[in-house]
Amino acid sequence: PESAVVDLDFLSERGPASPSVLQGLVVNGNSVRVINVGRLLRYREQVATHVKVRSGRIVSLERLVTPAGTTVQMPAPESAKQWFFPAARLPESGQEKYLVSNPSDEEVTVEFRAAFSSTDAEPFELVVAPQSVSALDVGADGRITKNQAYAMSASVVDGPAVVITRETHVSTGARKGLTAAVGAPVWSSYWATSASSSETVLTVHNPFEVATSFSVSSVSASGKRDEKSPINLGPDSWAQIVLPPAPVANPAAAIRVTSQPYGVVVSVERQSTNVRAAAIAVPQQ
Repeated sequence: PESAVVDLDFLSERGPASPSVLQGLVVNGNSVRVINVGRLLRYREQVATHVKVRSGRIVSLERLVTPAGTTVQMPAPESAKQWFFPAARLPESGQEKYLVSNPSDEEVTVEFRAAFSSTDAEPFELVVAPQSVSALDVGADGRITKNQAYAMSASVVDGPAVVITRETHVSTGARKGLTAAVGAPVWSSYWATSASSSETVLTVHNPFEVATSFSVSSVSASGKRDEKSPINLGPDSWAQIVLPPAPVANPAAAIRVTSQPYGVVVSVERQSTNVRAAAIAVPQQ
């Protein structure tokens, strides 16, 4: 209910920017303020936004708009040294990039490892200058082929923590547009997501060099709790589970993923004829 005071700072391939009109910005209680970043920062390939709260409380929502479509992306609460993207696919027409935001005053080296259903690609390496953003185009050298599904793990091998976002641009077809998603900086043995009236695809990623297993609990078409048998996951591998639409979308119909003896990372996709939305599930402590 109380007002909040925030500072908005930006990083790009051209370095940091702190527009004076966005320093000490007041957001009144129970309200939303919309900032058109494109009017303030021109001629940048990619921009990372950092919101610092001086006083009060605030929830930040980033919305990216392109001529081909719109994507809404929740921000990362803090930097981390490891990031996981369980479900990724290089589009047949378009590109997929990983944007690394380095808010520190030191150079950072990040290693990306892509895991496929049967083989692994040679790791990618990206060096990011201090106070800047760099992009890794995973389809540029042919190590990941068009329309190939994979899981991605990224870790800082030299330097402080960063924030990593995946950006996928599909240029043709019914689902053309831009989607952007922040990865998961943690792994866990318990994950949850809400049930949906559309088809739900769960991707469970084991990014470690030891085997584990997981089980999925959801609501069946009859409205009863359905527990799937445990599924084994080998080292550095992933599996997908397709769940039909839930009879009623309510908190009691939540979908839960449990793994043992080691943790995993879970993403969830909602699919319909013309739309696909992907996000990381919620880890439970």
